[in-house]
Amino acid sequence: MYKVVIVDDEPSIREGLRTIVGWEDYGFEVVGAAANGNEALALHQTLSPDLMIVDIRMPGMDGLQLIERLRTMDSQVHFLILTGYADFEYAKKSLSLHVDGYLLKPVDEDELAEYLQLLIEKLTKEKVAETELRNWKRELFIHNLLEFPHQMQSDDAEAEAEPLGLLWKAYQVVMLKLLNPDENPETTLLFKRKLSEHFDQKGKGLVFYNGPYLGILLKDVIKYEQGLKAISTEIAGIAKSGDFQFYGAASDVVYRLQEVGHACESALQLVRLAFFYEKSAIISKDSIPLTAPGAAAVGRNEEEERNSPDERLYYALDIGSRDAVLSAVEELCLAAADEMSEQTAKDRAFHWINDALNKLLAARPELKSELQAMTPLARGIYEQTNFVEMQTYIRKLLLDLLQLADSGSNDNIVKQMIHLINRNYQDNLKLESLAEVFNYNSAYLGKLFKHQTGEFFNTYVDKVRIEKAKELILQGIKIYNVAERVGYTNVDYFHSKFKKYVGCSPSAYRKSTVDEDGLG
Repeated sequence: MYKVVIVDDEPSIREGLRTIVGWEDYGFEVVGAAANGNEALALHQTLSPDLMIVDIRMPGMDGLQLIERLRTMDSQVHFLILTGYADFEYAKKSLSLHVDGYLLKPVDEDELAEYLQLLIEKLTKEKVAETELRNWKRELFIHNLLEFPHQMQSDDAEAEAEPLGLLWKAYQVVMLKLLNPDENPETTLLFKRKLSEHFDQKGKGLVFYNGPYLGILLKDVIKYEQGLKAISTEIAGIAKSGDFQFYGAASDVVYRLQEVGHACESALQLVRLAFFYEKSAIISKDSIPLTAPGAAAVGRNEEEERNSPDERLYYALDIGSRDAVLSAVEELCLAAADEMSEQTAKDRAFHWINDALNKLLAARPELKSELQAMTPLARGIYEQTNFVEMQTYIRKLLLDLLQLADSGSNDNIVKQMIHLINRNYQDNLKLESLAEVFNYNSAYLGKLFKHQTGEFFNTYVDKVRIEKAKELILQGIKIYNVAERVGYTNVDYFHSKFKKYVGCSPSAYRKSTVDEDGLG
């Protein structure tokens, strides 16, 4: 409600104006009445009215003199002049005092109502403009505080903050980042406006833009975990009204204006990690992350470390095991999150998946169409706004691939291992790695393999490699190239293995076979 003071030396007119219209219906409230200019000046000081209805003819100080005095003190107050017909020409002199209108006595209800309708529109626009200007000045002050902290000396900063209503006992900064704002600045501005309505207009804080983030300088600082949950709920409620989603982080409480910049930076560092936390919740440095980056490396021995996440994922896809894929995805995502960086996590996950798909394509060319369709879909990783969403997206993507490729097999575990070895003999195949993929104990899996094939796992792998090496040797390929192509990085070691299973060196095998063919 806008406040009205009536000034007239006649009690009947003062009382009549109080009841002539329903002031509240027009957005006004009569808060006082004065019988002369001096009383009016006193009421103005105590009540700060938005509108004063002033009689032009009063004993002592007349209406124009009163208005002239008030204008030196308040440029915002509005005036309607009460005048008789005989004084109308005299009343026109008030034009230079920016009077809003003239009411002829006796006052007509419709005429007064018409003025009130015009004034409520004008006052509302002025109030909005005044609020926007004040908020702009407050936000500019915060930007200067953040960008030029050393130039804002303590006394100067406090002197500038006081008229802006920013001289508080304590400060805390909450930084927010909108998720998927559709690259439309209007989306961020709309969210900022809604936050301002809640925090600025209710005196709870100041909302400011620090692209691409939104900040809230809190006057009512958060205390303990309950306070963090409360502010999360508050902001989430505001976001829900516009279907916004966000990351958010709160700084520690500081007690000096000069420390606000450090508080802002600490909140920004946290909000950049918020990808690994729950969405639309405010985190602090004491929050427990949703994931445990670094956990993927815990407990791995050196042997297991040789197999990268894309290799483990590839083996899981190659054997068509749903459980193995799910296990590999979880490990891959945790490994991708090791550095606690959203971009790095997404980059690593994408490249590992892409590498696994390329390896699968090389081993299973019959899946070409399915795999080519998956590659662009894998880029959808970058559109995920939360670590759990990314993990869920990858999980669904790869399980869909298994279904499309119909790569699941009813073969028993050992047959699947044999197929995998025959396709991937050149890789650094380890029983421990496959046991992890198949979710078996490695000792048990080794015994199972030996029981069904009659060979130890490593022996079987060596024999497959040597058989392939024999084919390559007869194609005239150089021995060291053959060794590399069948999975032996050490040529001497390849020689010893070849001699063990064939009974002669690779070069002797080539010579004897060529001689035999020549004799034949």
